[in-house]
This record gives sequence, structure tokens and C-alpha cells, in this order.
Amino acid sequence: IVSNDCLNVATEETVFYALESWIKYDVQERQKYLAQLLNSVRLPLLSVKFLTRLYEANHLIRDDRTCKHLLNEALKYHFMPEHRLSHQTVLMTRPRCAPKVLCAVG
Repeated sequence: IVSNDCLNVATEETVFYALESWIKYDVQERQKYLAQLLNSVRLPLLSVKFLTRLYEANHLIRDDRTCKHLLNEALKYHFMPEHRLSHQTVLMTRPRCAPKVLCAVG
């Protein structure tokens, strides 16, 4: 679900919080899926402030090598503009589908 391009969310933070809630429901059993699922969150779309707070506050991410790498890649997106053209970064920064809205006036 979290990797679906048509997931209807206002921000990518919503996707992260849903993932975090799912993991924390049964940490012992679900922690092994964290890196795989975090890879589906479009981390470069999150703010630098959110990413740094995430690293500081979440020991599950801080203690996992793959998760730290994903966060570092997202931070590189913000701090190194030349890194934004890589194929992987382009995929991770593609916005999800906007909801279809019909507006009638008159």
C-alpha cells in the first residue's frame, strides 16, 4: 500500500506515520520489515527538519544500517542539488497521484 503511486495522502509524513504506527504495534515481529517499508516512503519529499528529527527520535531507524542509508540519501537530495538527477532519486521524488476533484461554480 505505501508504495502505491495513487495513495491519496496530503503529505508524505502521513505515509511515514502510518508505517511507524504499524511497526510499533508489534515491534518484535514487525521490526524486520522496517527497511523494506521505509524504502517505499518518498523520504526526499520530507523536510530536512522532519528527517533530522526522525533520526534523532527514532532508535529503530538509527540502529538499522539500511534505514540510516535511506535517510542519508534523502538528506543528500536536499543538500546536494547535483544528486537530484540520479535515477533512484527521480523515482523517490515523484509525487503521488493527486485526488481527482470536480469543482462546479455557478
